[in-house]
Amino acid sequence: MALFTGVVTTSGLNEGAVLWSNTPTNPVAGTVGDSLGQGPTYYIFDTCTSFNWINCDYFYDAPNPKTDITVVMPDGTYNDTTTNVYVVFPTLNVVASMMHYDAATHAFSFSTPNYYCPVGLNIKVMIMGIKNNAYFYDLQTNLTVTNGMTLTANPGNTTLSALQAVLAGL
Repeated sequence: MALFTGVVTTSGLNEGAVLWSNTPTNPVAGTVGDSLGQGPTYYIFDTCTSFNWINCDYFYDAPNPKTDITVVMPDGTYNDTTTNVYVVFPTLNVVASMMHYDAATHAFSFSTPNYYCPVGLNIKVMIMGIKNNAYFYDLQTNLTVTNGMTLTANPGNTTLSALQAVLAGL
């Protein structure tokens, strides 16, 4: 198993693209089953101390049925230029960005089966952003993924320091 990290390009023809590279690590095989019961082996990357982007197909072979998650925003001002929506997988210590935004429904989702989540998994959803020079967020916790899951966001204004404290607590 190899770990790859990515850096978003900031200039040139491929501006905004993610450039992937193999991350030097010391993967150590363990003998405890993972949270999805995938088998007796897991990997600890003990030399990789920070991430920018990671590419992970962790759920691809998960036995549970998989589904998209949709987060509906209050209106069109909470869009892909003002808002970020993340699914947090607490038992895995992983965060995934919901990058697809549908302007007609004011909703974020994974939108492609490759990124769907296993039904029954425990998650949190973090919605945050800035509009009109004001920070906002909505954190929904203790959620269990259900088939066709749709959540309604209720973001409220906050300060940068309060938002940072919420993020540190995830």
